Amino acid sequence: MNHLNIAKQLITLSGGKINNRIVEKPGISILYDYNLTAEGTKIINHFGDMRNDDFDKGKMTDFHKLVDFSARITYLSYDKTSAVALRNKLKALGHLNVYDLNGIAVLVAGCSLECILELVSNRVNRSCRLTSSKTKAAIETLYSKQIDPIWLEQFLALRATYLEQTTDNLEASNLFNLSAKCGYAVISMGMRDWNFLLQARLRDEGLEEELREVLTEIQEQLKKSPNWMF
Repeated sequence: MNHLNIAKQLITLSGGKINNRIVEKPGISILYDYNLTAEGTKIINHFGDMRNDDFDKGKMTDFHKLVDFSARITYLSYDKTSAVALRNKLKALGHLNVYDLNGIAVLVAGCSLECILELVSNRVNRSCRLTSSKTKAAIETLYSKQIDPIWLEQFLALRATYLEQTTDNLEASNLFNLSAKCGYAVISMGMRDWNFLLQARLRDEGLEEELREVLTEIQEQLKKSPNWMF
């Protein structure tokens, strides 16, 4: 399965909506609330089934399943490599910061790159995994609804010409894209820090429309948590 189809599945499985290359509504899902949620289990199992993954014959904990899912979001590699093989690769490469996930982990699928940067640019953010421009997953992307479809069509034609004429440097070619290209992230914090972030940002009258939409949806979902206290 190509990366664009995986991206579309991440969005739709987490409640988002897509129209051609435009994401009309980002997908937001609480994956982990000190344990895997029902939604998190559904999404993780969906991609596990895609690669016939038995999660080490059922021995993996909820936390390790979350780590596996979150690590794959960097490359949108949900159809490749078993959970055991990926865990061994992470250990061999020393990529252990993915194990810093804690508390409540939220999947944000299909909002603009600028929106994701705003989400993680705060003093309370603890851990975030997001799709990287230095991957094949960023060659063909979706775009946020702030982009006029007619203008986007013109840009995509320009980008296609650029890609035909540029070097094979994957990162450089992927950086020639719009900041409104959609990204995918798993962000984790404790409930106290989520509450602080939501209260601080949502009372900002100058908050960007897309960011307000994403934060409001996260807040509404967190209010349903048995651990909600605020």
